[in-house]
Amino acid sequence: SETTDALVRRAVENDSFFHLVHQRPASTYVRWLSALLGNGRQVEGDPAELQQLYDDVHLWLAPITDAGEQTNMRLGFILREPVEGSELWPIEFRLVGDEDEPAILTAGELWRQQASPLTSLGRTIAERQEKYLAELRRAMEYFPSVERVIHKDQPAGMDLSPVEAFAFMRSWSHALEEATFHVELPDWASPEDSELSLRLSIAPQDGFIDDDEVLDGSPPGESRNGQPFTAGGRVGLDSIVRFDWRIAIGQANLTTAEFEQLVSKQSPLVRFKDRWVQIDLEAARKAQETILSNQTGELTLGEAFRVAYGLAGDSGVPVGGLSGADWVGRLLDQAPDATMQNTPQPVDFKGELRPYQLRGLQWMAYLDRLGLGACLADDMGLGKTIQFIALLLQERENDTEKKVGPTLLFAPASVIGNWTRELERFGPKLKIRAHHGPDRARGQAFADMANSHDVIITGYALAHRDHEDLRRVMWHRVALDEAQKVKNPSSAASGAIRSIPARRRVALTGTPIENHLSELWSIMEVLNPGLLGSPTQFRARFVIPVEKLNDHRRGQLLREMIRPFVLRRTKQDPEVAVNLPSKMEMRVFCSLTPEQAAMYERITSEMLVSVENASGIRRRGLILAGLTRLKQVCDHPALLTENKHIDSRSGKGERLVDMLEEVLEEGDAALVFTQYREMGHLLEKLIRTRLNHEPLFLHGGVPVKDRDTMIETFQAPARKHRIFILSLRAGGLGLNLTAANHVFHFDRWWNPAVEAQATDRAHRIGQNKIVQVHKFVSIGTVEERIDKLLADKTALAENIVTSGDQWLTNLSTDDLKKYLALSSEAMEEN
Repeated sequence: SETTDALVRRAVENDSFFHLVHQRPASTYVRWLSALLGNGRQVEGDPAELQQLYDDVHLWLAPITDAGEQTNMRLGFILREPVEGSELWPIEFRLVGDEDEPAILTAGELWRQQASPLTSLGRTIAERQEKYLAELRRAMEYFPSVERVIHKDQPAGMDLSPVEAFAFMRSWSHALEEATFHVELPDWASPEDSELSLRLSIAPQDGFIDDDEVLDGSPPGESRNGQPFTAGGRVGLDSIVRFDWRIAIGQANLTTAEFEQLVSKQSPLVRFKDRWVQIDLEAARKAQETILSNQTGELTLGEAFRVAYGLAGDSGVPVGGLSGADWVGRLLDQAPDATMQNTPQPVDFKGELRPYQLRGLQWMAYLDRLGLGACLADDMGLGKTIQFIALLLQERENDTEKKVGPTLLFAPASVIGNWTRELERFGPKLKIRAHHGPDRARGQAFADMANSHDVIITGYALAHRDHEDLRRVMWHRVALDEAQKVKNPSSAASGAIRSIPARRRVALTGTPIENHLSELWSIMEVLNPGLLGSPTQFRARFVIPVEKLNDHRRGQLLREMIRPFVLRRTKQDPEVAVNLPSKMEMRVFCSLTPEQAAMYERITSEMLVSVENASGIRRRGLILAGLTRLKQVCDHPALLTENKHIDSRSGKGERLVDMLEEVLEEGDAALVFTQYREMGHLLEKLIRTRLNHEPLFLHGGVPVKDRDTMIETFQAPARKHRIFILSLRAGGLGLNLTAANHVFHFDRWWNPAVEAQATDRAHRIGQNKIVQVHKFVSIGTVEERIDKLLADKTALAENIVTSGDQWLTNLSTDDLKKYLALSSEAMEEN
């Protein structure tokens, strides 16, 4: 039959066929192949040989023909350590059940059973034995050594040489797992725990700086009497440090003698100090060459980081990172002061810092004194703003000679007013000025104004526009609020900010990496220029391995490299112990009205026709434009038609009105986010007419003064306005709106990080109620299909995934149709 032909051809194309032919007389298989691929369908020959042929082929095809019946059985490989006195590594074969039948059956136990109607793991013994052999044959493609035992009677395991065992740990085991086999290795077998690597150990130059000088509050690069340090030391990443190479196994350093003893055994697996270690002999040889040719010397601190984490070229030797002594060790450990818990908060700080906030203050101050840029990346709502205000106050308390100059703070325009209020509230002695609007100071007047204030707050849009004015001042510090705004390194704003002269730099962000590692590079390039190498080096070393190849180890190296410069705490960290109330998230599935459904199908049809004959940028543009229209249709037809009547035309709109009515009846308050300003106006009108309630609406066109008034009104105890509509861009960052305990995402941004930022306007410090998050999804549309993917995207956020809906533009027309097609359950019943 055609089905049989397809199965046979698929099997013949598999490499394991050649293992089959190799083990039996070739003549029989040649006749069989001739019959399969020619016009004849009969094979003639010795009956015994033909019976053997039948048995072999039956087992060989079993993984293909019976794949659907294998779901409750997997072949497992368990690697054991050698017994004392032996160099051979035993590996045991097993049958392992699934979650429904989790029993484990060793191959030896399987063969000891006699073929009978009795079952094991849900199959007769004979069926299990046959399936076992078929799986063992399939494993040869991923674990070549299996070929030695595949034709033995009742194979139950085998012994591996040290070289084979090393290959099994490093590569074969991963290939087997990817092919759905079960694999168990010794606990120590992960390379991170037992692999030989080089570590760079660094220490400050003699006479350069010591802990007491760092911790006493002296400005970087100056001693207590204000004179520069001697011995050629420089500040920041240009600081000169002494280095020497250390050989390590996992995190344990080896002496030269111990290393030479291990290598002399010329085995990839060696017993060392009551544990097994893995040695790549070629890498060990190169490590010896590196140590002999460059044992000790001097580097800048920045060079040391790049060398230790592989950004200075690939030497072929596994690089295990960096260790240090004195202040360098404290930097690497994120431990600026062992007595930190006794450090008081600034006297002029009006409030009480929590212990973790005091630690954040101390950490930022330590990096400041070392001349290094710091990224405070605490989760939303944990008080990054007040930690930064405390830093401004602390350094002025320590500055008896009044040398601390002004700080230039960049922030989104929507939170400039919020920053002003927070600075006035927690640091009333600080002199602050907002630099924005048509009447802002320019030229020398700006420079004079800046030098007479402690903090100048401005928007990112002015970084390039007022670049010449901003460069007139030698800033004490440049600070970035919502630092992901500089995530594009080639943008005019990013370039302008990098070129503004400043002795110190600090970044505040709850999402240091939203979607791509390149965003991390851009932020770090502002804070510590050159730390992560050039964009090309960083891409080759980290971006491609982590984002494209899912290299977890390379990702761990990057986290270790940036750890001294990035402090990240979340609400779940034991250290934080904020005791925020729980946050409940739920989807609200909404049907389309008949009008919405008809518009959705028409737009989809038009889009698919238009993209069918387009390519490149034009095709991508057509898809993105069509997707925007589809999302708007799911919101409300009035966004795309001349008819601006609002009642009963939107499934989401009707559901929102019903739910907001309950919110108002319970005396609660709500935030409603939408990405379309026009939709916000429609919701404003809908709520006003249907619920007789006057909502607030904050969008990008609202003046700063009016924004501040809206926020104060909403947060006021009187609660005159208990529904706050916000555009996602204008209201998703930097605002404290804890009066609300309901958050509605009326439409989806398709970026979990952006939605989380918006939700955290209510779910943050000061909230004393359970926050309920309602995410609206139109049933049976592209919204529902993307919503299913968002869960995966959120889980992958630490390893960085593509943003927004751009990935849809790369789909084929057929695949695009599957995502966009309107399902039968989409439209509401009349």
